[in-house]
Amino acid sequence: MLVAGYFRDGDGRDFTPREAVLRLVAVSGAPIYGVLNPSIGTGVVGGYMLDFRALGRLTAQAVNDHLHGTHLAQAPAASAMPNVLNVDWRQVRRWGIDERAIPDTAVVHFREPGLWEAHRLEVLLAVCVVLLQTGLIAGLIVERRRRKLAVQAEQKQRFELVHASRVAVVGELTGAIAHEINQPLGAILSNAEAAEMILASGARRPDELRQILADIRRDDLRASEVIRRLRALLAKHQVEHQRFNLNEAVGDVTSILRAEARRRGATLEILLPNPAVTMVGDRIQIQQVLINLVLNALEAVAELPEPRRRVSVEVEKTAGRVTLLVRDRGTGIAPDQMPRLFDSFFSTKSTGMGLGLSIVRTLVEAHGGRVTAENGVDGGAVFRVELPAAGANGKKKREQT
Repeated sequence: MLVAGYFRDGDGRDFTPREAVLRLVAVSGAPIYGVLNPSIGTGVVGGYMLDFRALGRLTAQAVNDHLHGTHLAQAPAASAMPNVLNVDWRQVRRWGIDERAIPDTAVVHFREPGLWEAHRLEVLLAVCVVLLQTGLIAGLIVERRRRKLAVQAEQKQRFELVHASRVAVVGELTGAIAHEINQPLGAILSNAEAAEMILASGARRPDELRQILADIRRDDLRASEVIRRLRALLAKHQVEHQRFNLNEAVGDVTSILRAEARRRGATLEILLPNPAVTMVGDRIQIQQVLINLVLNALEAVAELPEPRRRVSVEVEKTAGRVTLLVRDRGTGIAPDQMPRLFDSFFSTKSTGMGLGLSIVRTLVEAHGGRVTAENGVDGGAVFRVELPAAGANGKKKREQT
């Protein structure tokens, strides 16, 4: 329906064109279109309407031309009047009119601007912030992965170094190891020769032969046990943090360490608590800590008179902690060396590589403990290793070496 509005109806009632259009829209069941710009907002869908503002501008231009004495042209005809397509967006939505049918040149009224139209600057800033954050997060993820790979590589190199150090330490103990193996092998040989002599004599002495066989079996087990412990020290293995008896772990390396002390003309004392101490950690690595500290202590007393060539190992248990003490009667630690004692490649020996104590600190800290050094009251040095004791619920933890 196209309506221009009217001023009076058939009953003689007067209306303004706007009021007339409002009444028609209220009862119409079809879209209403108009030709006058003031009807926009009354409920009409729209239409090509006389633009009163443009008309006002034309009239003002004509008056201005007349005032300046310019020859006036003939007044514009109605068909030449400025008509602009006006559309009420609310009515377009109400009647379901296809939005694509509206020309781009149309003036659309009451249309709420979209997000881009209303907040273009804010949208651009938000997009920039999101892109920046995305780039930052991606960079952090890449950096985190690179750091994780670097940490894994560092851990692998660290444990390779620990294993290499363990092999080197066992190499230093070759004299003691040979002694520990040669003793039972020598005893086995002597018993075998004695058995041969008994058999050659033709005498029937079964009890002596049984005793000889028992001795051979005992010495064979002793030699096998030494080899087993060495293989455990030398082998690469998964680091297993689990419960173990610290007294037994110390006892496993005591015989070799005492043999090494005797070879160097020193005395090694081992003091273990009763009852036995239990802790959570890697048995082999704790033994490596003990071996490194004892060898370091034996080096410290190597040039001293025999009465002072003494090293002691003591295990103590306090509330929730296990303390491993290694004491020597050497010359002690110089004050200027104390801060750097556990640094890598720092050594007080001319032929030392400076890795022994550094590896000790690495292994102790990997077990959640700490190692310190101080000068003893009666001279010499005291190395103190503090480790967490086994709790009521000791859990296993594995690391790959």
